[in-house]
Amino acid sequence: MTKSHLISQPTSQPHTTADAVPFSTWLAILGMNLGALMSSLDVTATNASLQDMTGALSATLDQGSWIATAYLIGEIIVIPLTGWFARIFSTRWYMTGSTVLFLVFSIACATATNLTQMIAFRGLQGFCAGAFVPVAMAYVLRHLPSSKHTIGLAMFGLTVTAGPAVGPVLGGWLTYAYSWQYIFYINLLPGAFMLATCVFLVEKEPMSLGLLQQGDWLGIGSMAIGLGCLQTVLEEGNRNQWFSSAFIRQFTVIAVISLGLFLAIGLMRKRPFINLRLMGRRNFALACLVNFVAGCGIFGAMYVLPVYLDSVQQYTPYQVGLTLFWNGIGCAVVMPCLPWLQSKIDSRMIVAAGCAIFAVSSFIDSGMSAQSGTPQLIEPRLIQGVGQSLITVPLAGLATAGIESMQLNDASALFNQVRYLGGSFADAIFATLIQHRSEFHYDRLRGDVTLYSEAVQQRLQDMTQYFVGKGADLVTAQKQALAAIAQTVQQQATVMAINDCFYLLGLLTLCSGIALLFMKKSQGSSGIVH
Repeated sequence: MTKSHLISQPTSQPHTTADAVPFSTWLAILGMNLGALMSSLDVTATNASLQDMTGALSATLDQGSWIATAYLIGEIIVIPLTGWFARIFSTRWYMTGSTVLFLVFSIACATATNLTQMIAFRGLQGFCAGAFVPVAMAYVLRHLPSSKHTIGLAMFGLTVTAGPAVGPVLGGWLTYAYSWQYIFYINLLPGAFMLATCVFLVEKEPMSLGLLQQGDWLGIGSMAIGLGCLQTVLEEGNRNQWFSSAFIRQFTVIAVISLGLFLAIGLMRKRPFINLRLMGRRNFALACLVNFVAGCGIFGAMYVLPVYLDSVQQYTPYQVGLTLFWNGIGCAVVMPCLPWLQSKIDSRMIVAAGCAIFAVSSFIDSGMSAQSGTPQLIEPRLIQGVGQSLITVPLAGLATAGIESMQLNDASALFNQVRYLGGSFADAIFATLIQHRSEFHYDRLRGDVTLYSEAVQQRLQDMTQYFVGKGADLVTAQKQALAAIAQTVQQQATVMAINDCFYLLGLLTLCSGIALLFMKKSQGSSGIVH
């Protein structure tokens, strides 16, 4: 990046009428951000109601996991394509079409009568929703003056950080108060507003349908197959014992070959469908690295904590959602302050502070006990939300500093793609880590719990008397007491494994901050070259 690519700090220039933004533009940005909110919210909204959904669809919980997997596969395939589609159809008509189809498939999901239909409709719903996040970010950067970028990005950041936290709460409440179908019907109202803004407020641009004939179809095909297989491996790997499964091995081979072909094509062709050469820009590449780790942290924490609340505290999905909701509160408190902070402090320092604060929340979580409930988890959730906010928005500005306007769709797609990939890798890694570390801790604890221990003997006697008092005979009570002690040991092993995961999350987030030392200072919130 050269100095000519940078623009001066918004605060160093007096505000002019050129910085004035029409109300219609703000409405269009609001519509775009509502789309980003729906996209991120729908990732987790079904988690709280999976049992009800699978029951209605005559499926098992393991089979029902594909309801979420299909949506993520659809999203992760389309995100890299959004820049290309926006150039072909124009932002206005691409977003209009995606919104209409998203609403159609939302209704289709609500009216699905079997698991096959649900999986197919969820995949198509995710394919449409995947466009919303990168296009919303690119729209903010393209249609706001540099002095307003931080405000627009704060609006955008709030949607993508709060959405996953709000999803389980909203999904659980709708299922409890009405039925699981309303998880999909709830998309209709914000979707209608978004559709109206796309049709009436997004400016007209010429379409370039000729690009379809010049399309890099081999690159597109290899990317779609590769990412689809990769997401399948990450989502289903732990449930299928990873590489001991022929299914996982086959999909891994296909993913490696397809993604290798995609990268080769993207770097060799002069006009690939997505500009991978953006990764050759220092700030962008390093920002993507930090964003990948941030994705690991955000989505990893949202995977690990519910495992604890469900398996140890026996929380309902709705109660889990209420606990996670405090994360969104932390985000909502900080986001309005970010424009002011970025006008006073180097964005690199803000992101570094965000990484440190997020790590602190993870280290606090790593000290959980079997008695930790929502009251004890509110503080780290608030701290985590603050850290997320300080990472998300300034990092987007650092990533796009010096990016030409025509490259913003590609840059936004790649930037957001790595966050979703980070989340997918985190879910896979932590699912496996919890399983193996639980076994490790259980074996170690079981070795310390012997009948020769006075403490164990006393605990056994107390519990035996407890079950006798409940009406059991002595032999049955002794068996129940032994089973209860074994369950306690298993529970403690699970807690220790989850603490290990949070500790690792803290270390990863701290280490990602090292990348900021190698970033060039951005003299503006985004430094776009027009």
